[in-house]
Amino acid sequence: MGAYADFHFACGAFYTQAIFADIQHYIGYLPEIEQSYRRCLEIGEVPEHEGVFGNGSFKAAYNLGVWFEVNGKAKEASAYYKMAAEKGYQPAKERLKKIILKN
Repeated sequence: MGAYADFHFACGAFYTQAIFADIQHYIGYLPEIEQSYRRCLEIGEVPEHEGVFGNGSFKAAYNLGVWFEVNGKAKEASAYYKMAAEKGYQPAKERLKKIILKN
């Protein structure tokens, strides 16, 4: 499953939900969120895999933007939001505007 963006995207979502469900129990998985979405971007969109469009590009970039934003790293968040926004992803455009207004 190493070369499927959908798998790593699902892992990122799983780790996020697990941590929200029981932060003390699953806190050790925190780095896995970032790593999962970064791996999605490394794999990219592979049409032969017939995966969900965006999991290897703008959706993963957006989720990394959220990750960095909630961790107080506006510069990194902006870079990933911009990446997603350049692919036309509207939620990323909106988050990018809010970060720019804050800083």
